[in-house]
Amino acid sequence: SFSLTRASCRHPSIAAMKLVCAFTMGATAVEFVVSSRSGMKLQPGTWTWDSPWNAVDMAVSINANSPQQKVMGFGGAFTEASAIHFKSLSAAKQEEVLELYFGRTGHQYTVGRVPINSCDFSPQSYSFDDAADDFEMAQFDKEVTHDRDNGMIDFVRAASTKAQSIGNSVVVYGSPWSPPSWMKTGNHAMVGSAMPCLKSDPRYHRAWARYLSEWMTAYEKAGVEVWGLTVQNEPAFYSNEGWEACSYTAAEERDFIKNHLGPQLESDFGEGGKKI
Repeated sequence: SFSLTRASCRHPSIAAMKLVCAFTMGATAVEFVVSSRSGMKLQPGTWTWDSPWNAVDMAVSINANSPQQKVMGFGGAFTEASAIHFKSLSAAKQEEVLELYFGRTGHQYTVGRVPINSCDFSPQSYSFDDAADDFEMAQFDKEVTHDRDNGMIDFVRAASTKAQSIGNSVVVYGSPWSPPSWMKTGNHAMVGSAMPCLKSDPRYHRAWARYLSEWMTAYEKAGVEVWGLTVQNEPAFYSNEGWEACSYTAAEERDFIKNHLGPQLESDFGEGGKKI
C-alpha cells in the first residue's frame, strides 16, 4: 500500500499557485513551498491543524496480481521554443539536458509530443504548405525545412538516441494546433479559430487529413519514427488571440476521423499502421 494526502495538497488561500508538499502520518503540521504568477518563487510555509492525520483512511491497497490498463510511458513535449534553446547550447550542455530527461540518472522519459505546425511555444506562426487550395499537397514541404532549421528534428533524434542507449525508446506522436489559414473558415489566421474551424467544403477536410499524413511521412523520412497523432490540441479552447487553434465539436472530430483522417492514414500506412 502507499499513502495519499487528503485534499490533494489544496487550500483555498493557495489558488492559482503550484505547490510542492509532503505529509507525514500522525503529523499536525506540513511544510510546503509555493510559487505563483504574482512573483512568489519556492517560498516556504507551514500549515497546522489540531488533530493528527489518521493513516487508516489515507491508505490505498494495490493488488499487483490484477493488472489493468497498461501505462505506455511518461514524457513531455518537444516544442519549437525548447528546440531553439537546445540548439543554442554547447555539446556538453546538450548532453546534460538529454541525460536529465532521457538518461539513466534522469527522468527516463519514453513519450514525446511534437507540434504539427506552429503552436503557442513558437516565435511566430508557420505551416508547411501556405499555397492556397493546394488540395493535392503539391507544395507541401516534404523536407519539413522549418523544423530542420529550428533544431526540432535534431532534438527529437538526439532524445531517441539517448533513450536507446539505456534500452528505452521514445514514442513520438504529433498534435496540430492549427491548419494553414487557407483551410480555415474565412481564411482565419492560424492564431485563434472560427466555429467551425475548417471550411465546409469537404475538399478542405480531405486536404487537412492528407496534410497530416504528409507530415508524418516527412518526419519519418527525416529519421523520426512517428507512432501516431491526436486530431487536435484543445479543440474546445479556440476563442483566443494568443496562439494557434482550431475548434471541433465531438461530432465534428468523429466525422473528420471517420470520413477523412482514418481512411487517409490507412491508405498511406496500412490498417493499424498509425494510431489516432
